[in-house]
Amino acid sequence: MHKKTIKTQHKKRILGYFFAKITNYFYSKTEGYVLILYSEDCMPIPVTIADDSALSRKTIKRALPEDWDITIHEAKNGVEALDAVHAGLAEVLFLDLQMPQMDGFEVLKELQQEHQKTIVIVISADIQPAAQALVSSMGAFRFLQKPLKAAQLRETLLDVGLL
Repeated sequence: MHKKTIKTQHKKRILGYFFAKITNYFYSKTEGYVLILYSEDCMPIPVTIADDSALSRKTIKRALPEDWDITIHEAKNGVEALDAVHAGLAEVLFLDLQMPQMDGFEVLKELQQEHQKTIVIVISADIQPAAQALVSSMGAFRFLQKPLKAAQLRETLLDVGLL
């Protein structure tokens, strides 16, 4: 197994790479870098799409880049989304805000309290600035508006460091 060490000042950028290739890492707050050991051999990234609408889940799946090495799981509500995270099926989570049983805000709150390292990209029709600010403060990496466009998603994945 080939291993390398990387120091970076770009914590958010490296987080996307983290899930694809990293076997061990260390983040130093005081020195501001991430020390990473990773393997060139990588597994597909587990991705969960959490939305109560089957049509929305299908739209998101269609918008995902074909060249992205992932396994896709689906969740119909926030409870199923959290179950997927706990089962290791959601290193990346596409999350709707308005869902039954547990909404996206509650999912983000739980993930924040559990200190989960899941990359959350919120995809919602709720475009109110207050909602966008709240999900950002709760740890979501991006907020994308429905209806989702493939080019917008690809750009977001590039920005986050997942492609």
